[in-house]
Amino acid sequence: MKKKLLFFILANIVLSVAYAQEIHDLWSGKLHFAGQEMTIILHFHKMQNGNFNCKMDCIEQGIKDMPMTLEKLDQDSLVLDIPAISARYEGVRLQDKIVGTFLQSGYHLSLNLSPGNIGVVRIQNPSEPFPYQTENVSFKNETDSVCLSGTLTYPVTYQPQNASQTPVVILISGSGPQNRDSEIMGHKPFLVIADYLARHGIASLRYDDRGTGLSSGTSRSVTVESNLRDALAGFHYLEKSKKFGPIGIIGHSEGGTLAFMASAKVHPAFIISLAGCAVPGKELIIRQNKELLIRSGATQTEVEHYLKALDIVLTHHQTNHRIVDPQSFVDNLLSEKHIKLSAPLKSNLETVCTSNTPWLHSFLNLTPSIFIEKTKCPVMALNGELDLQVDATDNLTVIKAHLPMSDKHKIEQISGLNHLFQPAKSGLPIEYGTIPETLSPDVLEKMTEWIFCSF
Repeated sequence: MKKKLLFFILANIVLSVAYAQEIHDLWSGKLHFAGQEMTIILHFHKMQNGNFNCKMDCIEQGIKDMPMTLEKLDQDSLVLDIPAISARYEGVRLQDKIVGTFLQSGYHLSLNLSPGNIGVVRIQNPSEPFPYQTENVSFKNETDSVCLSGTLTYPVTYQPQNASQTPVVILISGSGPQNRDSEIMGHKPFLVIADYLARHGIASLRYDDRGTGLSSGTSRSVTVESNLRDALAGFHYLEKSKKFGPIGIIGHSEGGTLAFMASAKVHPAFIISLAGCAVPGKELIIRQNKELLIRSGATQTEVEHYLKALDIVLTHHQTNHRIVDPQSFVDNLLSEKHIKLSAPLKSNLETVCTSNTPWLHSFLNLTPSIFIEKTKCPVMALNGELDLQVDATDNLTVIKAHLPMSDKHKIEQISGLNHLFQPAKSGLPIEYGTIPETLSPDVLEKMTEWIFCSF
């Protein structure tokens, strides 16, 4: 789903991030917890009134510019408060380092900081000048009165007189508000894709989701269906422009599902589903939580109990029943069903109780196979073997079973890649930010070659 997809579990476990500061601009360090490593970068800006503006990044969690309050700063020590996550950092200055402790939810974690940024370089992010033309454009979803802003990228080979020979794709991101680059943890996968396609003869349109970047509207009322209408508005924009030839769709995660849904309403020349969701929405969320719990070291009993409770909560959301008092609801649920959960998992379940957004309700009731079986164009469906958000076997099996037969289809599970199609070790989301590579070059090559063979 949208790179920051449906992570309903481990909010309290994974969110144990930290902070620290000094007079200089940047301090950074590694926080270790539950076998995981998180890169913490602290920004300190001294304002004209002498006060400090303090913010924190955590690469692995996609946290950027989280505000901190500087409670104490002197020659020997500093104290920072992080209200957003009810945490605190206490450090002592020793020569060129800050040696300290991060405190949250009863945990006392060591976090030592050094001057400078130890963040990971994004080796694939292209930089100007580009050898191709780009254009800022906008198009309107008339039904919802939303104006979407995006970037139209022309290939290096583009000639207006030969427009009909130039394929173009619209890029559709996954769940959650995304900018046109589908940016996550410093990675810009849609920018990387658009750049690669342009250098190999294919145009693209990528856009800010509604309520994000330069697009109007709000993300609070978004549903799967409204995301589809936005994507269709972009598809129709490309049709009306008459600047290109075959129009295809590339979607990631939820965007892959939207590509199949769009094909039931328009006539794309081809579809590329990157980790597209094919199993029913509720089933996908439960499977995600199961995989993430197992990979995070939970026992079989903990996994079974949490998933049993989660299923009940999601059923309430599925029927659009509002949970007024999450704490009482969870307490009663655990008592009635004889379920035992650790404090962090119980707290996380309470958070899930408050998450009944319009989008979640629509996703829980989604059955993608209905749209897959109606797809008439060539389809490429790719999944990473280590994808813990959209399981490769589960989802590719559904696509194979429901997609009408065609020798142009290409359905493949790629070994060693995670949900973002990065080379990974475990596939856990916490790895995303630590991997320099944004998207496997092999996947970029596969997509490009297949596009030219699909029509």
